Parts: sequence; C-alpha cells; structure tokens
Amino acid sequence: VSTQSTGIAGEMNHGCYDVQIEPSLQPIGAIPLLKGTTTAEGARLDISCRGFWTAYDRAFFDVRVFNPLAQSYKDQTIEQSYEEQEKGKTKKYRERVIQVEKAIFTPLVISTTGGLGPEFQRALQNLADIKSRHCQYSYNECIRYLRLRLSYAMLRSITVAMRGYKRPQKNEYKEECVTDIYSMT
Repeated sequence: VSTQSTGIAGEMNHGCYDVQIEPSLQPIGAIPLLKGTTTAEGARLDISCRGFWTAYDRAFFDVRVFNPLAQSYKDQTIEQSYEEQEKGKTKKYRERVIQVEKAIFTPLVISTTGGLGPEFQRALQNLADIKSRHCQYSYNECIRYLRLRLSYAMLRSITVAMRGYKRPQKNEYKEECVTDIYSMT
C-alpha cells in the first residue's frame, strides 16, 4: 500500500499543498464518535493534503488494496466488493476525520486486478483536473498518465510482495579491486 500512497502523494504535489504521507491524527479528547470509528491514539491515514476537493480544506485519504478473486468475495459482484471495502474504510475513519480533524475523508480502494472503487475514480478524475490546470497538458493526457503511474506503482508493490525486498548486495570483486589498487601505492 505504501508504494501506491507514495505515488499518489507525489502526484498531489502538483496542484495541492501541505501533502503528507502517513500523517498522525489528532487526539480525540472528549469528542463522542460513532461505534466502529478508530479511536486509537497515534492512528494514521495514508495521505493528507490541502486544496484537493476545495481550495483550503484538508483532505485525508486511506488506501485499501483487496483481491476480488478471494473466496470471501465469490458470492459478490465486483461492484459490491468495492462498496463493501469503501464502507469498511468509511466506517473506520470518516467520523473521526470530520469531527476531530475538521477535514474531508476519501477511501481509495483498488483491487489487485487493477480496478478502482467509485471514490478512487472520482479522486483520480479530480487529481487529473487539478494537474491539467497547473501544467500545460490536457485533462485526457493527465488522466492517462495518472492511470499509468498507478498501474506501475501497483506492479512494483506486487513484485515486492511476491519476491520480497532484496537489499543491494555489495560487489566483493569491486571491493577487492579497490583494496588491491590502494595496496600497490
């Protein structure tokens, strides 16, 4: 999920401001919240920025990636699966974001097959509109670029999940060569 968050947040820098990755939410204090809302201290969402939906309001986003081919979704249509995932994120965070942060919350749901939930589609269209107003490209070019960028971020995260993260190995041969060159002087 962090790969998608970083890619989306990077694109939000073109037109939005105060973009943050994994911002901490404010403490709740004595504010009563609906049942099911996250009340944990130190809770974080994936992205926040200002100027996304409206000029000065702060917006919070949380990404959820799910596999629509999993057994738990076999009796649902893909639209029902997206709706269920969005409702889960909404129930968990929207009340807290509205009441405590005084901001807007948008769940960004994406499937492992590359489809986007309705809220994510709206957000992507809005981001393309913002980008097209702040650069010399048309809306169509911006939406195509954002979809491509999202696809690559998804592919990158799937690759890491499948093979694991491999730290770059030191090339022992190069180290020996450097040692030999210095030992000759």
